[in-house]
Amino acid sequence: MRTRSRILIYLSALLLFVVACEPYQLPTLQPTQTSDPQVEATQTQMPEAESSEAESSEAESSEAESPEAESPEAAETPEAEPTVMMPSLNLPEGGLGLVDGVIALSGRGEPGTEVQVLVDDQIVGVTEVGSGGSWSLETTVVEAGDHQLVVQTLDVEGAVMSESEPVSVSVTAPQVTATIPEFIFPIDGADLLMGPLTLVGYGQAGTEVEVVDGTAVLGLAEVSAAGEWTYTFAPTEGEHQLAARLPGDETAMSDLVVVLVTSDKDSIDCNFSNPGINRGDTYIVGTCDTLNEISQDLTLDFDALVEANPQLDPDLDLIYPGQILNLPQ
Repeated sequence: MRTRSRILIYLSALLLFVVACEPYQLPTLQPTQTSDPQVEATQTQMPEAESSEAESSEAESSEAESPEAESPEAAETPEAEPTVMMPSLNLPEGGLGLVDGVIALSGRGEPGTEVQVLVDDQIVGVTEVGSGGSWSLETTVVEAGDHQLVVQTLDVEGAVMSESEPVSVSVTAPQVTATIPEFIFPIDGADLLMGPLTLVGYGQAGTEVEVVDGTAVLGLAEVSAAGEWTYTFAPTEGEHQLAARLPGDETAMSDLVVVLVTSDKDSIDCNFSNPGINRGDTYIVGTCDTLNEISQDLTLDFDALVEANPQLDPDLDLIYPGQILNLPQ
């Protein structure tokens, strides 16, 4: 009995020793796991919902920062202005040429618009571009030499919309084939009184003729725009062989006109020798003409004839062969 008691005491002591050596944990209550599918679905979708909200927040933030998120009015792109074709100038090889003082220009441009041409910064003309895109223009402003040309396109109000690059061109003078000059006064074989004499003839407008008496050169006469030249001198008494030619060119000479100059008025037959020439608006004075005789022969009022020729005052009687008078109309 005593031995059994000892054993029980021993075992109790051993048990106390073991318990003292290991930490003691209080028991806990674990929640019971449910098998409800709706609960599981809710628990499963919760992270995706949060992720969607985060992505939506980021998208809204991105749209707020992006320039594409502006209002529709701000996002509209302004219409681009229509481009206008740059005008151009046609340049033939060797440059441009003057023909009878006129220069002909042509080029390309915007159909239906107007172009203006500037020569050395001066406007020389305006023309319209045809439906095919071509334009042409003539001007008499340009002179022979080196020039700078620019072509500009104009809008309906005349403002410049576009222009070509400046173009340097050389403009050449026209090749003039000079006409051999001729005499119309005096006539060959005329008798003339000593004193002033005006020679009258035709030639190439804008050129000069050289007047000769035999082998002597009398001087130069300029041919007018109407193609007429005059040369006044006082020949000495005796025979004269008169002609007109291109300066220095003996092969381009008029017919020879031989006249006899005398101081003896009685030796001249005024009915046949070198009469005056009526040209409608002017009159070339003949060898024996006077103002009074001219007014009578042409049935003109004497005072009107004098008034039409103020260059005669104050010496009305001093008219001479070859002098050109204006006739009153």
